[in-house]
Amino acid sequence: MHHEILDVIYVNFNSTDLLLDSLTSLRNQAGSSGIAVRTHVVDNRSRPDAAAALDRLPGDVDLIRADRNLGFGAACNLGARKGRAPLLFFLNPDTLVLPETLPGLLEVLRRHDGEVLAGPRQFADLERRFTIAPMRGTTLWGDVADTLHDRGWLPKLTLSCLHQRMAVLARQAPVPVREVPGNALAVGRRTFERLGGFDTRYFLYHEDSDLCLRARALGLPCLYLPGTGMVHWLERSTDTERPLAEASIQRGHDDFLKSHYNPSARRLTALAMGVVKRLPCLGRRADRAADMNPDRPLSLPPASAGCRRVVEIARSTLFDNCLTAIPEGDAFSLPTGLHARLFPGEYFLRVAAESRPGRWREHSLHRLVKKSPAEPIPPFTRQRMELGS
Repeated sequence: MHHEILDVIYVNFNSTDLLLDSLTSLRNQAGSSGIAVRTHVVDNRSRPDAAAALDRLPGDVDLIRADRNLGFGAACNLGARKGRAPLLFFLNPDTLVLPETLPGLLEVLRRHDGEVLAGPRQFADLERRFTIAPMRGTTLWGDVADTLHDRGWLPKLTLSCLHQRMAVLARQAPVPVREVPGNALAVGRRTFERLGGFDTRYFLYHEDSDLCLRARALGLPCLYLPGTGMVHWLERSTDTERPLAEASIQRGHDDFLKSHYNPSARRLTALAMGVVKRLPCLGRRADRAADMNPDRPLSLPPASAGCRRVVEIARSTLFDNCLTAIPEGDAFSLPTGLHARLFPGEYFLRVAAESRPGRWREHSLHRLVKKSPAEPIPPFTRQRMELGS
């Protein structure tokens, strides 16, 4: 049997229960595939209860207890240095490894001799109905375009995002993308070391954007694998410190733009943003959304021959960072437990369809308000994984 050697690095912060489930799925699938895996867990100074639960880790797991919260990138670098395998896989605790995850990633890493950054398709539910959108990428003018859309300008931007997303998801072969998310990122060790690892100036968020941009500058591909899946429970790794996470998103965004765009370009963008904010508001799409009952199926438009329909969920009516399902039949119901697992807040759900292949139109737009707390993730069992596969 052919064996691969892979170092898997987890960064844990108050997510030990999810980590133990993810580790179980990883070991099950590695064993089934005959892949030799060494696991390294860096604990970023979790709360005492979560830190104590790490005693339940298998004895062959390399546990590194940091004396403070190092941040995501620095902890990843530390975990990578503890291993010696030629291939690395950085993986969030709030994930489950599916039967195709490791073989699919390793095939791409082997084909490129490790000189690639690769990430699997991520599903938000065990039924694999909702795909988490591939990363759109951070750009200098992205905020300007998004603000224009929010104020009623650039109405076709949301359908442009959908067109690009569906072109990627329709593929089976790896697709070059701007960015691969750090929550499930595979790379050759030599390539990671050549890049200098994650930039530790980023505490949380955008360190993956930075790594991918530096990789592409060296001619190294960033590949999204639409035919290789895994499960990622949304926002669970950052839920325990949500204010810290939200502050880190903005700080990381600002640091990324400062690192990769010169001051003149940033000043020009700031001037453009000022102009945009003084433009008249033509009406926000959110105001046109109809309230929906999550327990009732959504009606779908008739499907033309060879044309697809989608149901998408997002926090923004732009639907750039969203969940996408490709339904069959005349009605669509949310996957079991998905609504219950959402965190409180306002969500938007839309139904869109192709009028002809590659030409999309929005059929309906809905508002979904979640008031109750998010329910916990159900415990992992091998039987549940097999039913989901």
